[in-house]
Amino acid sequence: MPVPPRLRPPTPSVEEFREYIALCHRVEDATSDELAPLLDRWNTRAGTSYTQSDFRSYYKSMDVETFVGGMLLGAPAFVPDLTYAELRQVLQSVTDQELSEAVATYYLNWLETNLPNANLSDLLYWPNHWFNNESLLHVELTTDQILAYAIAKSGRLFPDAPTGVSMPYPIALERE
Repeated sequence: MPVPPRLRPPTPSVEEFREYIALCHRVEDATSDELAPLLDRWNTRAGTSYTQSDFRSYYKSMDVETFVGGMLLGAPAFVPDLTYAELRQVLQSVTDQELSEAVATYYLNWLETNLPNANLSDLLYWPNHWFNNESLLHVELTTDQILAYAIAKSGRLFPDAPTGVSMPYPIALERE
């Protein structure tokens, strides 16, 4: 199920992608004297603040292409007029694994932005932590159930959300 067109981030050009791959390597290897203007350029494009340590640690979890590609997608925006149907399409695209790693990461962050405090990544990948119940590590939930839990936790309402979705497990209280 494709992501609705209005929710897709702009795709960087091949030239821009290559330019920022090179900049990434320059930041990784920069001396303290060289660092500030390189980071300024990177952070201006990213729309958020990266530090040199971000460039020295990303490789532990992803390759340079994914790191740069994710940054070039920009910071996910809150969509005030988002519909449940659109939210469902985005989640389905992520869970169906039809997106590249960088784009899937962007949309996970997008889901977190649009369902604040829902901690959707944990619900998807570590439900035992989300539910605070170790026996629920391999729980299987439908897309509508995942969204019902996330919506309940975030408190954001969607008029077009289905009613009566089964939520078989209690939502855990916040850990202190």
